[in-house]
Amino acid sequence: MRDLFEPDCYFHVFNHANGDENLFRCRNNYFYFLEKYAEYIQPVAKTFCYCLMPNHFHFLLGIRSEEELVRSAENLTGFGNLSGLVEQPFSNFFNSYAKSFNRKYHRKGSLFNRPYKRKKVSSDDYLTKIIHYIHYNPVHHGFTTGLTVHIRRYCRINLRCCAARQCCNGLVAEKNLSNFISRYRI
Repeated sequence: MRDLFEPDCYFHVFNHANGDENLFRCRNNYFYFLEKYAEYIQPVAKTFCYCLMPNHFHFLLGIRSEEELVRSAENLTGFGNLSGLVEQPFSNFFNSYAKSFNRKYHRKGSLFNRPYKRKKVSSDDYLTKIIHYIHYNPVHHGFTTGLTVHIRRYCRINLRCCAARQCCNGLVAEKNLSNFISRYRI
């Protein structure tokens, strides 16, 4: 069972294309995916780091506060809990991107594996591991051989949020994040 989204909590969200398909066939696909992500997900979550690879993606997110979620919702009817206020934008995001992708490439059917996966970040140790995992993923899967090269091409970290200790609400010790950033030259 997937962890339910909770306000003021942090999640590793990830998914893969169906079968041997790619989610991104050209550079513009990446940009369009991030535009749709900003449109649908930024109102309900802060992004701390992410990695987009040709066939899958990873995000480290902080779900906004209950007050922010309620304020961002146009209509609260039909949502039994706050998790639904976050769940619906993800559904809209994936559907929007898949429909555009299908139109552009004259394909039919689902693009993403279902359901997408998410795991709650519940400790400092897991946070450190997941930041490394997200940034090392393109090397692990053979998309690139060098960590520095792949970070520039595939990954982003929101250093302003992390440096301002907005990252994980102080869950990670500032020195651990600083050590990680300097170790991997992010």
